[in-house]
Amino acid sequence: MQRALIVAAALLGCGGSQKSPPTTPSNSTDPAHHDDTMDEEVVEGERPANEQQLARKQAIEQARAAGILGGRGPDPQPTGALDKASIRAAVRAHLDRIELCYEQRLLENPNLTGTTRVEFTINLDGKVDAATGSGFDATVDGCVADVIKQLVFPKPTDRPMTVRYPFTFKPAP
Repeated sequence: MQRALIVAAALLGCGGSQKSPPTTPSNSTDPAHHDDTMDEEVVEGERPANEQQLARKQAIEQARAAGILGGRGPDPQPTGALDKASIRAAVRAHLDRIELCYEQRLLENPNLTGTTRVEFTINLDGKVDAATGSGFDATVDGCVADVIKQLVFPKPTDRPMTVRYPFTFKPAP
């Protein structure tokens, strides 16, 4: 019960585009998990003019990820402590992929806006064990969770860490 109140209070603290002050991680009732609720990440998606433009953007992103096209190559193995700043840095390095999840849906609904909350567990090897998204659009929720599943974080020091990360999506002005 206490854990639910802490999580609810942390989520309520993430209002609008203002960043709430960092919250202190709270231990869950399960000693094998460490719980951390992140500050809200605001993602503004461009409204693609058409599906060809979106397909081109996806192809460029895939080529960059594969190292075929200049820009982002394969991700280096993260180092350092696993804290909110390192989690945020790993996620922000892939915001373009998360933004793409949203932009695909903007083609169908140009006024789509809302918040996806992704919960994921970082194992002792720094890889994501499981990720689920909820609270917004089922397609965007699932796509963002799939992106998070592919990320690699610095290794936790003593036990797996469960993280809750909200992403607020809105069309770019």
